[in-house]
Amino acid sequence: MAKPIIGFARYAAASSLLAALALSTAFAQKPVLDETSLPEWRAHILPSGDDLAWQAIPWLTTFAEGIQRANEADRPLLLWVMNGHPFGCT
Repeated sequence: MAKPIIGFARYAAASSLLAALALSTAFAQKPVLDETSLPEWRAHILPSGDDLAWQAIPWLTTFAEGIQRANEADRPLLLWVMNGHPFGCT
């Protein structure tokens, strides 16, 4: 007969630990938004420079302009086309 991978004692301990973790997060102190915590929340919520790096890319507005620039630079051009809703709600 094969031995179980996790013994009953380990299973019970893991279950107890998960239950304690769930209870501790359920009764954790709720975040407070006031004048002293506002700068911390603002820094947490606003996008960082890494989050906005895509805005520094010189995007082109037409595919024809992209083809022209790719030909001038002798580089390939990526055309990404998809069918459906942009948020994936099809």
